[in-house]
Amino acid sequence: MFKLLITGNKKEIDTYSLVLLARGIEHELRRGDKWEIWVPEELYDKALQEITLYQLENQETSSSKDKSSPGGAEGVVFSMLLFAIFNVALLDFKPKDELFAIGTANNVLFLKGEWWRVFTALTLHSDFGHLLGNIFFSGLFFYLLRAYLSLGLCWLLAVLSGGIGNALNLVLSRGVHISIGFSTATFGILGVLSAFVFFERGRKRILITSGFALGLLGLLGAGKGNIDLGAHFLGLVVGFVIGCCLKLFYPADLRHKWETKGLLLAWGIVIFSWYVAFSR
Repeated sequence: MFKLLITGNKKEIDTYSLVLLARGIEHELRRGDKWEIWVPEELYDKALQEITLYQLENQETSSSKDKSSPGGAEGVVFSMLLFAIFNVALLDFKPKDELFAIGTANNVLFLKGEWWRVFTALTLHSDFGHLLGNIFFSGLFFYLLRAYLSLGLCWLLAVLSGGIGNALNLVLSRGVHISIGFSTATFGILGVLSAFVFFERGRKRILITSGFALGLLGLLGAGKGNIDLGAHFLGLVVGFVIGCCLKLFYPADLRHKWETKGLLLAWGIVIFSWYVAFSR
């Protein structure tokens, strides 16, 4: 018999013993000043390899957990605060009725070429309660999505799914249709999160996620005539499609990718859209 390793930690020695048992490697536990694992000479190399592989995998898992969401909650809260400030600051440029005139998602004007409206509408809200509700739910979904994406990508996908969702809603609407609010982007982020949960944790979980999404969709739309369910639903669908595409065609770890680029692009789209709107 050859001595494989020595440790003073009983829990650790039991773990290594389980690893060897799982691989069918004969061994003995001995107690001297410390705990020891002994294996037959002919199994020594195989046992050492299995223990080394286990240690490497365990180190990678621990490192991944430590780095998964650096400043996750703080970053989300701070970015949502900036978003609220941006919404309020718009009122310093023009009165509310003028902002609504040039920035709402209006299907008649959108179809005439005023593309920016699908993005500017994301930063217009009917009152403070409307803004606060969108910030709360968006912050919640951003925080949950930080387990899979960087904050920059969260914002970029929110703006893109919100804008595309608004555009589809305007194209499909009959008669004159006008909408405002960040909620299309909120549901877009929920769609992205649903896609990642679907792929990461098994297909049965999609039932839970879908139930949550549909329940929230109904909650936000229940009893109010000014809720745009079409925009919410299309934002959700667009976000889910984007999330599926990321998982299928770009399966890399995205928790630390595009942190700065994503933020700059997301806010660049919104600010440029308002620049065009003010210039008309």
